[in-house]
Amino acid sequence: CLSVSQSVSQAYARALALSGLRPAAQPQPQARTRHAGTRLGGNIKMAKKSGKDALLLWAQKAAEGYDGVEVKNFDTSWKDGMAFCAIVNRYRPDALDFSKATKTKAAQNLEMAFSAAEKCGVPRLLDVEDLVDMPKPDRLSIITYLSELYHGLHNGGRKQRGFGVATVCNINDIPPKPGSSSSGGSGGTTTSTIE
Repeated sequence: CLSVSQSVSQAYARALALSGLRPAAQPQPQARTRHAGTRLGGNIKMAKKSGKDALLLWAQKAAEGYDGVEVKNFDTSWKDGMAFCAIVNRYRPDALDFSKATKTKAAQNLEMAFSAAEKCGVPRLLDVEDLVDMPKPDRLSIITYLSELYHGLHNGGRKQRGFGVATVCNINDIPPKPGSSSSGGSGGTTTSTIE
């Protein structure tokens, strides 16, 4: 069992790795990003993606099609809780009823999303106050939590942790929005190695 300080240190290290940032004391190695060369929807061709960009793309595709949800960044897009609710509902409609999410009730949405994700095995790394009380939520905190959501929900709870492990954001595997007749994501795979 990890101590709290070890757990926080590992979460911080994952957030740094996903954001592409490195602590000042370490030299920055060459980025080792691979690209699958697939197309998304219309004419959008995916370029090389960092882990951070791949995570944002996954979140955008997972929240796609939900009314009132638009994921543009790792800070203000998450403040009202709607995007978190959409992602949890996409993967676990039995755990969260998106129709109960309301854009004007951010604290309620965030609590609903965090509680549902926690029941699905995703650790609660954020507090409602971390988002509601801040004009602009902390990007690294959001990135860290989204990484946990991705591994906990997308991979069916099979978490791939540690450095040197390839993180694959396969948007072909995003389930369809509950109640829709579409067949999942709009295609494409982004592969990023995080070291």
